[in-house]
Amino acid sequence: MTRFGDLPLVLQDICTDFAWRIPFKVVIENIDQLLRIKSFKLPPLFYQRCLFHRSYCCHISNPLFIYVPYFSYHELFNVFRIKELLYNLDFRKRIVKRAGSRWFWMNSFEHHYVNILEFGMFYKILLATGQNIWTPTYNMQLHSGHGATHII
Repeated sequence: MTRFGDLPLVLQDICTDFAWRIPFKVVIENIDQLLRIKSFKLPPLFYQRCLFHRSYCCHISNPLFIYVPYFSYHELFNVFRIKELLYNLDFRKRIVKRAGSRWFWMNSFEHHYVNILEFGMFYKILLATGQNIWTPTYNMQLHSGHGATHII
């Protein structure tokens, strides 16, 4: 049985052109970028579940979970939930403000999706410390059983 990678480049191009109307080299670059994003292993709340694909004019599952060539990497992330998470972090605490202020993070998300990945890594570090990183009102919501949005 021949593997796809064993085929000549011309045949690989024909297959990907038939499936998605793009050359094989572009598909490989897209897969590499998506795998890089996936390698950060961010919490599920960071990702959109489905996206609108402009070329197909329909909603698709997130390409990080079911592959379809998708090049708007910023749209893979649920920026609204991430910003909600930022509002619940207590930036008065030294450990939380160590990597920047709330406004620094919010403004950086608009520039490049890599900033979202960096914040995700910082958030994972904050959770790993085991310290209380939440605002007092959000702590009250957590203890009363309402509003644990950072867990989902």
